[in-house]
Amino acid sequence: MRYTALYLVRHDAIVARIKKAAGTRYQVIAENMSIETQRLRPDLVIKRGNAVSIVDVTDPFDNRMAAFEVAARCKKEKYEQLRAELAREHGAAEVVPLIVNVLRSRDPGNN
Repeated sequence: MRYTALYLVRHDAIVARIKKAAGTRYQVIAENMSIETQRLRPDLVIKRGNAVSIVDVTDPFDNRMAAFEVAARCKKEKYEQLRAELAREHGAAEVVPLIVNVLRSRDPGNN
């Protein structure tokens, strides 16, 4: 794709901002690497206390709310097995899909 490199730079910048915002309140368990027995590579896996969050940024091509909802649902389905594994190991786990768009739209569910 023609804009793949630009997309990756933007995506990585968003992930870096999330990581920086997590600061010292969260421990980064994994960043863009497969963990546990899964071959999936979420953008960030962070831990606070006994709760783990699987954070994955996505940029749907369409900027309508329906596209954001589909993207969030797909991320949650994709990482459900990993979430269950991490919940067994750490006590609690959640999938946090962060949906952003090149047109500066964002999913209100990101709050």
